[in-house]
Amino acid sequence: MVAVGAVDREGALAKLAPMRPAKVLFIWEPRPELRDYLLAGLTQVEGAEPVFPGSDEAELVEQARDADVIVGWRPSRELLEAAGNLKLFINPGAGVQHLVPLFRDTAGRRGATLVNGHGNACFTAQHAVALLLAL
Repeated sequence: MVAVGAVDREGALAKLAPMRPAKVLFIWEPRPELRDYLLAGLTQVEGAEPVFPGSDEAELVEQARDADVIVGWRPSRELLEAAGNLKLFINPGAGVQHLVPLFRDTAGRRGATLVNGHGNACFTAQHAVALLLAL
């Protein structure tokens, strides 16, 4: 089953914490200030273990094998097939329609959830209002 929509990421991770630590795999290299921000947020979630392995596909696939949560934009088929423990895939951009077919064929069959977890809705709305005022 593929669920698409907004999800409280901390709430989702908190549900994993009582079982065992939750490995959160980031499949891109964020800027240093963003990485610091993500690490600061995840240290507040009991049991969350963030992993930033870099961009080497072989290393990402290896790290994905026991990842509970993956955060990124364009996962490969190999990565999603390797992610046997995956419970949640967070696409931090706008829209997940480009991921749905691939996800249904791989991790979605194992019950993992695909979510659109971008945080720019407020800025997008402000920009839309500014464009309307500019007319």
